[in-house]
Amino acid sequence: MVKVSVIILNWNQADFTVDCVKSVLKQLFKDFNIVIVDNGSTDNSVEMLRKEFGKNKKVKIFCNKNNEGYAGGNNVGVENSKSKYVVILNNDTTVEKEWLTELVRGIESSDDVGSVSSNEIRNNVKEDVNYKTTGVAHSLLGYPVRYKYDKPLKETDFVELFPIRGVSFIYRRDLVKMPFDKDYFIYAEDFYLGWILKMKGYRNLLSTKSIVNHYHNLTKKSSKKINKYFIYLGERNKLINVFTFLEIKNIVRLLIPVLLSTILINVFEPRKIPIRVKSYWWLITHIGTLRKKRKNVQVQRKLPDRKVLRYLSYKVYGETFVKNPVFKLLLSLINFFMFIYYKLVGLKTIEM
Repeated sequence: MVKVSVIILNWNQADFTVDCVKSVLKQLFKDFNIVIVDNGSTDNSVEMLRKEFGKNKKVKIFCNKNNEGYAGGNNVGVENSKSKYVVILNNDTTVEKEWLTELVRGIESSDDVGSVSSNEIRNNVKEDVNYKTTGVAHSLLGYPVRYKYDKPLKETDFVELFPIRGVSFIYRRDLVKMPFDKDYFIYAEDFYLGWILKMKGYRNLLSTKSIVNHYHNLTKKSSKKINKYFIYLGERNKLINVFTFLEIKNIVRLLIPVLLSTILINVFEPRKIPIRVKSYWWLITHIGTLRKKRKNVQVQRKLPDRKVLRYLSYKVYGETFVKNPVFKLLLSLINFFMFIYYKLVGLKTIEM
């Protein structure tokens, strides 16, 4: 049995997948295999992949009849692999030669490490990856928030995070039956897995030296119809996480932040309100489904919320991600209010 299985999901993007797989095959770390899952492609992807890698003993190719999404498709890859560790890698990436070496080094650095994510360079824009001192934390709803590390990344090998970075990460196979809830399809499923591991008492790390080049959001940009569906799923899945992971007392405490986050994101993006309303309606009409998901999540809990939520941000949304000066000022005021509110209800976040 190999030490690592690398799962790569393809959907109508065989040219990117070929480049991705070729970069993985150049790794200095050798004890791995690659499992490609074609997710119901409608083009000639399967033919291209079999032509390129059909005779390579390190590569296995599996084909789904339908598109099972990021969550379901990667679960199929995990089901069809055998290894101590599993790596999930986006197909619209290429990786550096020591990418896998550093992921394995991180996951084996301590028994309490559940996952290690790679350091991501998006669209060939190098943000001084070896020197930057800021990274992305997350709000309770999973929205991005800039967070300042204590020292430049060049001075440390690993940084602890709350969520997993779904573009490229390694995790211990024996910690979860399947990495994702297939109902999520895409979006917030990496947040889901990160939350599961945190609740179980494991740490999620970022490796500063495991470098992945990511050509970001290619699937999302492929059509307006797909983009709208992803907006719906993103909003729905973030709220599913809140209502299934939090202790009941904290759901009550955090109804105000959840409400403010929901209002604010719709004020910022009014054209997307009809799409998001559909996600809220799904939550209202699927209470039974939410209860089942909550039960499945809560039986895995080993740590209370107070030890888990301290890795999240009190902010509703990060001000640095907003360009409109009026909205930025409004957001700053709301975030200040949220800081006070979190203090009053006794919840410590990453900034406190």
